[in-house]
Amino acid sequence: MSVLLSCVGRRGYIADFFRPHLSKAEVMVGTANTPWNVGFRSCDVNYIVPSIGDPDYIPSLLNICEKHSVRLILSFLDGDIGALAATRSQFLERGTIPLITSDTVNAVCLDKWNTFCFLREHGFTCPVTYKDLDSVRQGLDSGAISFPLIVKPRRGSASINVFTARNTAELEVFFNYAEEMIVQPKLSATEYGVDVCSHLTTGEVLAVVVKRKVTMRSGETDQAMIVDNPKIEEMVRRLAGILKVPGPLDIDILEVDGIPHILEMNPRFGGGYPLSHLAGANFPAIIMAMIRNQPIPDVLNKHQRNFVAMKDYAVYGGPEEEVFGQLHSVIGA
Repeated sequence: MSVLLSCVGRRGYIADFFRPHLSKAEVMVGTANTPWNVGFRSCDVNYIVPSIGDPDYIPSLLNICEKHSVRLILSFLDGDIGALAATRSQFLERGTIPLITSDTVNAVCLDKWNTFCFLREHGFTCPVTYKDLDSVRQGLDSGAISFPLIVKPRRGSASINVFTARNTAELEVFFNYAEEMIVQPKLSATEYGVDVCSHLTTGEVLAVVVKRKVTMRSGETDQAMIVDNPKIEEMVRRLAGILKVPGPLDIDILEVDGIPHILEMNPRFGGGYPLSHLAGANFPAIIMAMIRNQPIPDVLNKHQRNFVAMKDYAVYGGPEEEVFGQLHSVIGA
């Protein structure tokens, strides 16, 4: 049984976290649409595949899964998650389990307007969100919101095209910078990131780790402390119990005057998971136990608290034939 990391990008550390739970005959497979992929360094076998929108993309992944007896496939890119969700049955027919949630849940998590509507519908506290300028102007006129305002893509990720508008002129420019932007108030808050791992079939919450963020870089948690926050944990457990995302779920929360506001949910490993892993939250161990139909490790609330973690940058390079020479070309349909 092998594990495939689709669109591995810079997430090679996830391969390192899974490796202790594989036998010598099992491999970590990485895929991307470019050889310029540092995550390949942590995988055993790597493939250059077509871009996500290409008709040969899914057939290529299916062929790779068959060739390497891939039992589990994970993705770290929102667009890829949607593509895999839409073709989930094709992977299951070949004995591969995509660690991907349903189209319905993806539509909630990967669309920030849908996220807002879902959270309000289920009684969760969240930042008020606007999807058109007329509503924003009405909110400003009524005093419901005030500058500064956050303007960002409705379906964005990695903090790309996220702007702070300090006045009406900036609001107009930023809102029209790209299609389908949304507007939220810029809240003075303590930021938290929460890693959740749920049962692959029942959706039962198995582990929750709350991190108080210290700094962010390119939309990812760069420095954080693992903490106890019962109020946030209770809210997250209720939310995860409704979503029932199989495996990892990443949730961003803003705590305003002691009240947690849910900001975003990502149905995958988040960029801050390595910090939780260092503190003892071994999600790969939980996931692989479920895949193998083995007893789930008793890790609930066993991770360390007041545990400080931060990321560093490593530089990797070498002769072209050494860096790119071990990459396989796409396996066609």
